[in-house]
Amino acid sequence: MVRYMPQDLKIAVAHMKTRMLSRRFNNEKMSIAVSEAKRKRASLLIVSPLLSVEDIVDYYPQTRLKAVLKSYAERMPTPALDNIITKAIEENLYISIGGLLERAGPKLFMIGLVVTPNGRIETKYRKIMISLKEAGVGISPGRSIALARINGIKVGLLLDDDIVAPELSRHLKLMGAKMIIYMLRKKNFNSMVLRSLAIARAVETELPVVVCGSIVEWHGEVLYSVPSMIIDHNGQILCEAHSEERVIVGSVRVPSRDNMRYATSSYKILSETCRELSKSYKLS
Repeated sequence: MVRYMPQDLKIAVAHMKTRMLSRRFNNEKMSIAVSEAKRKRASLLIVSPLLSVEDIVDYYPQTRLKAVLKSYAERMPTPALDNIITKAIEENLYISIGGLLERAGPKLFMIGLVVTPNGRIETKYRKIMISLKEAGVGISPGRSIALARINGIKVGLLLDDDIVAPELSRHLKLMGAKMIIYMLRKKNFNSMVLRSLAIARAVETELPVVVCGSIVEWHGEVLYSVPSMIIDHNGQILCEAHSEERVIVGSVRVPSRDNMRYATSSYKILSETCRELSKSYKLS
């Protein structure tokens, strides 16, 4: 009988300062994080979300809000990703990044994606659990989950409020995910609440969970911070970062291949649940 041993995936999480509506500053921070991840021999770098629509709604003048959103919403792939793609190729690194605003026809979506070491966009995920504020400025919810392959390992991508919905992580596991990444830039998650949610998702799915937060600045002032952490499949926090800007690195153990079979009926039930969540969920 053939035995498939688990393998380790070395992950770097960029817990960095981001500035609202400052692409140049955020890209410079991302470049520093890429160099640090490569120096520490990580295979995957997860970058802090670059944009939060709710930040703009809260802090930007309402009279210019629609114009700002329109200027930041782009069709994918966008030239704004050129620096990320270049860094992925130069450093032979997978890069997962969130907080991008996508325009698709008349609709806007908050998305996350994974860039491969050859510069290809491996996976794009549209956030399902949008908030009232996001819906109010025209953001639409996604309708399906997304899996990326990183060194042959299936990894699930989720964003922001998705972490409050256990159905999404369960769905990812049914699809064969061996690890789940959450990219967050939301001030309504304090450290204790986020830690509890992340541990719960890891224990429920028996999968490693990685949370990538950030430290958010506005006109030189730190408005809030969202912690970053790497959690193993037992719910144990391996490493974390809070108010200090740094790149955390950890190795998580994942199965080397799919060796489970899931009931088709369960998959269909969760698929329908995800579609319903995308239609009706609102977080105040």
